Amino acid sequence: LDRFVVEQDDAKKVLSVAVCDHYNWARRCVEEPDLRTKNYTKPNILISGPTGSGKTYLVRTMAKMLGVPFVKADATKFSETGIVGEDAEDVVRNLVDVAGGSADVAQY
Repeated sequence: LDRFVVEQDDAKKVLSVAVCDHYNWARRCVEEPDLRTKNYTKPNILISGPTGSGKTYLVRTMAKMLGVPFVKADATKFSETGIVGEDAEDVVRNLVDVAGGSADVAQY
């Protein structure tokens, strides 16, 4: 990640640790199928900052390095009661499209 993203050291570290934790959990679930029924909280991350600070670039670069689909959704369309404007299914549909039409790839 350091080869592509200048500075942003804290953001790179937090994102890398969260991705590593998630992949370690996924690997353990493959090795021990009983773990799939355990309650697991995925490490979601909120990235905030001013326009042009590299938030999208950082996440898009990480996704490309990992070979996973990436879709950017505008959080200003979300409200306390749900999504305003864009339908939640549209966001999911976009993710499946980016995943080459594979719901399995988009899910994980």
